[in-house]
Amino acid sequence: MQHETDAEHSLSEIVVVGITRDRCEVWTLDERQRAPLAVVVRRDEQAEHRHVRTGQFAHGHGSNEGFLGYFNDIAAVLAGTGEVMLAGHGTGKASAMEDFAEFLRRNRAELFSKVSELRYVDLPHTTGRELAALGRKWKSDQKVTGCGS
Repeated sequence: MQHETDAEHSLSEIVVVGITRDRCEVWTLDERQRAPLAVVVRRDEQAEHRHVRTGQFAHGHGSNEGFLGYFNDIAAVLAGTGEVMLAGHGTGKASAMEDFAEFLRRNRAELFSKVSELRYVDLPHTTGRELAALGRKWKSDQKVTGCGS
């Protein structure tokens, strides 16, 4: 796994995490931000590609192999955050966001408690700055309804 962080920014604020099966970007709500604070990339899928008995996994492939390391890397980046909004696309087996939320719930309760929103977004067609704008709207809506911090 590879990850980069922008050392000039603190992750102690509200962040939006766009997560797919092979890449994760962490954005703040700052309108001036031009690049993600952190990028985590899942290791090469071919290195993790395994065939299993057809009855064990859909289509005879162990597609979730390699996610433990990927999810641990993302969790390490989020360790210093305040509040977290997870954004992903797909549902069920297609949702890395749901899988990551479940990973946090089971393995990193202290981080799971910081996740206050899950959003389904068309990530392949959404820029990071659009994710940040979605996060700003989410926080604005919380203040209007009195649900936010």
